[in-house]
Amino acid sequence: SDVKSTVVIGGVISTMKKFITKTTATEMSFLRLSDLSGSIEVVVFPKVYAIVKQYLVPDKVVIIKGRVDSREDRLNIIANDVFTL
Repeated sequence: SDVKSTVVIGGVISTMKKFITKTTATEMSFLRLSDLSGSIEVVVFPKVYAIVKQYLVPDKVVIIKGRVDSREDRLNIIANDVFTL
């Protein structure tokens, strides 16, 4: 997908790393979402993380709505919403 376009993807959370932001000392996370075709990094910023953090556990199947972004020449997704099945 094109950078900045909105996507909805589903998969299994294979890894989840939680961070505390330096500026606001709020929680955010980096996930790796995997499906049969591969995996992609998903960034969950603090405002969204606060709402959906109970869903963000390894091996959980989730659907993520977000924006395609690029960091260091690799595509990732900036999550706007996370749903469970």
